[in-house]
Amino acid sequence: MPDEPAPPPPAGAPPPGGDQFSPPRKMIVKNQTLRPNSRHMSGNRTHHQSPAPSNPGATEIQNNLNQAYQDERKILIEGEQTSSDQFDKQILALASGALGISIVFLEKIAPHPGPATFKYLYFAWGGLVFSLLSTLSSFLTSQHAYRRQIQILEAKLFPQNSEGSDDANHWARATRYLNWTSILGFIFGIGMLVLFSISNTGISDQQKPATKPAANGIP
Repeated sequence: MPDEPAPPPPAGAPPPGGDQFSPPRKMIVKNQTLRPNSRHMSGNRTHHQSPAPSNPGATEIQNNLNQAYQDERKILIEGEQTSSDQFDKQILALASGALGISIVFLEKIAPHPGPATFKYLYFAWGGLVFSLLSTLSSFLTSQHAYRRQIQILEAKLFPQNSEGSDDANHWARATRYLNWTSILGFIFGIGMLVLFSISNTGISDQQKPATKPAANGIP
């Protein structure tokens, strides 16, 4: 009896002789499509990965150093301001006192100074008055220096509102020059006053009228 033809395989069955455990071709294509996407996503995660945190001990040490620097700088600025205030007060007091002493010297000690020594007195008065005027002017220039420094700071923090001026503070420079001229004028005035005093101390002794001797015991 002839063999009957084998019935056709059902739909979706693997072909004869094939591996029944091999996945369908569509699944293979799908897996091949997913693999590169998976690698791309992994690459993105690696690219955007946040850096490893730094050493917390080193960061704490740096913060402590910054805080110590700020505290020390604040103390130095306050000390400089206090020293500047004391300098101005002392110059005003000493220069004014030296002018008063020179007048008292003329009245009480050397009422008749030598004509050649008047130039020392005039130089002394000029130096002392110049020192006083320089100190008083430094108060005004110091106020303008503070205002100018505020403008410079605002220009750096808010450049859109600034007028594009430079960062030079000419008022601060003028204040520094006035402080130096005040101390130099004071030293010059005191030196001239001392020279005038020394030059007239001996003259005043020589110009004292001599006491006449008593005649017959009668003064």
